[in-house]
Amino acid sequence: MVLISIDCLNQRQFEQSLALGRAPSLARLAQDALVFHRGYAHAPWTTPSHMSMLTGLYPSQHGRDIPYGLMIRFRGGDDRVPLFKTLPERLAASGYEAVGFVGAGSISAAFGLGQGFSSYNESNRSNAEQSDLPATLSGIRTWMDSRRVDSRRDRPFFLFVHTYELHYPLAEARSPFRRALDYLDGNLGELLSLLRERDLYESSLIIVTGDHGSRMMRAEEKCCVHGAGHYDENLRVPFVLKLPAGGPTGRRDQLVRHVDILPTVLDVAGLKAESYDGPGSSILARLAKRTAAEPTLSYSEADGRCWSRRAVVDERYKYIYTPDRPVDRVLAESPLFFDDVCSSQAACAKVPREELYDLSSDPFEETDLLKGSPGKEEMAALERLRARLAAHINLPPAYRHRLTVGGSSPDQLDDSTREALRALGYIQ
Repeated sequence: MVLISIDCLNQRQFEQSLALGRAPSLARLAQDALVFHRGYAHAPWTTPSHMSMLTGLYPSQHGRDIPYGLMIRFRGGDDRVPLFKTLPERLAASGYEAVGFVGAGSISAAFGLGQGFSSYNESNRSNAEQSDLPATLSGIRTWMDSRRVDSRRDRPFFLFVHTYELHYPLAEARSPFRRALDYLDGNLGELLSLLRERDLYESSLIIVTGDHGSRMMRAEEKCCVHGAGHYDENLRVPFVLKLPAGGPTGRRDQLVRHVDILPTVLDVAGLKAESYDGPGSSILARLAKRTAAEPTLSYSEADGRCWSRRAVVDERYKYIYTPDRPVDRVLAESPLFFDDVCSSQAACAKVPREELYDLSSDPFEETDLLKGSPGKEEMAALERLRARLAAHINLPPAYRHRLTVGGSSPDQLDDSTREALRALGYIQ
């Protein structure tokens, strides 16, 4: 089992890269896989998005829905004791070795992402290559070699791989984006070749996705920047699912979500998702029609700029809701999130309370239907999605609060994590 997350890669960039022949390794993998055109993340920034991948829960359920600046300064979420099992915990309980090789920073174990892994290895970008990939690949190769000579030889494994290679700011030597993508694709090719050399490729489930978008198009009149905004540029991500040999391949238009990863992996592994009552469902079971109707909704929340902004998308419409509370106004006016490349400060300062978009006719979400005179069908969609979002907001959390003495105080991160965050541009 291999889960690969490419930070800051959205669906538009992925499809354009394949069409232009710029990512041969990804293209070769896609030929062997199911490629879903409508894959959705549940948050527009890294930490909550990845936690949803590993828990099958939405951010407000797993508790990593705290604004980025607060999370770093106060280690926000440390008072939240998880009542859920992560994907690596579930697999480890069934005999799997669960290991992670990730870029250091906001996916650090310091923020809870290492829960359940027997080994969680973080690679810093502050090296000669200004990339986390050389250390990551070296670590994976060493780990695979060690498995061949000890008792783990026949033990199944879950390998989680993540890279910040496309994350702003890019290393100068590989800017602009296309050069960084070439470098990333070459390293991804090495990883896939390593699996083939070890006779692991054909028998493995391999999932490739992105956590959110980053380089936005047509964002001048919308609050849509790195880490903020619930538009498809930020939320629609690649979703490549290579099943073990003999599984189906080809393009699919069904809606799939990060919360579907956990139940899908367990299904492919032949394991029961005992105690999992989250919103996700097995993609494999849906394709084989072994489960109920397809999910027709995906939710997103945990906005990096407006804490409580949320959205819901169905087969056609997107509804975005931005509360107008004092705490949200403070965050909007003095963002606790790195975005000094933001070109839409004015738009972010006057975000409408509600937005509605018809994705079938307006894929770039340029026309807010609520600014005009919505027709009967649009009003019906608005009421339907309002109700679904209200129900989502009332989902019970899957954590409890740890009792603490006194108030919150700044919590110092270790020097390595702080340096990684600085290299990624999140802190000065």
